[in-house]
Amino acid sequence: MPTLTVGNNAYDTLANVDTYWSDRGGTAWAADTTANREIAIIKATDWLDRNLDWRGTRYTQAQRLGWPRAGAEDDDGYVFAVDEVPWQVEEAMAEIAELYRAGTLDMEGILTADTGRSISEKTVDVITIKYDTAYSNGVVAAIPVHVYKKLKGVVLAPGSLKRV
Repeated sequence: MPTLTVGNNAYDTLANVDTYWSDRGGTAWAADTTANREIAIIKATDWLDRNLDWRGTRYTQAQRLGWPRAGAEDDDGYVFAVDEVPWQVEEAMAEIAELYRAGTLDMEGILTADTGRSISEKTVDVITIKYDTAYSNGVVAAIPVHVYKKLKGVVLAPGSLKRV
């Protein structure tokens, strides 16, 4: 069984993620084993740190994760405390953890289950199916748009430069 440790391999506790999903009626999350839920949380944390450029700089050189950060401020100019992980990061981690738990993402964050989004056109009579090439071969991460929007205030915009 994995050892889930906030600040080492996870941005939030299993109990908090369980509450997040319980508050949203996530019965499938609660029905899975503790080990599977912890593994999903660890994978989600890894995905966030591998794929996103956070605002600010890591608070200490020795820390393993991207948060906490120094000099990170949201879109409204509020500075995050150097000892906090923003709620946006914790909730995004919970959302991505569920995708891993459900088997929708592989370790690289690649779509592994056809959720129907890969079909851009469908005709019933004389059978026409057209696939959206953006989803072909599972090369697009299936992270929901609302998760990216949630993270907007804590990540750098694509192509932007970090302030030093």
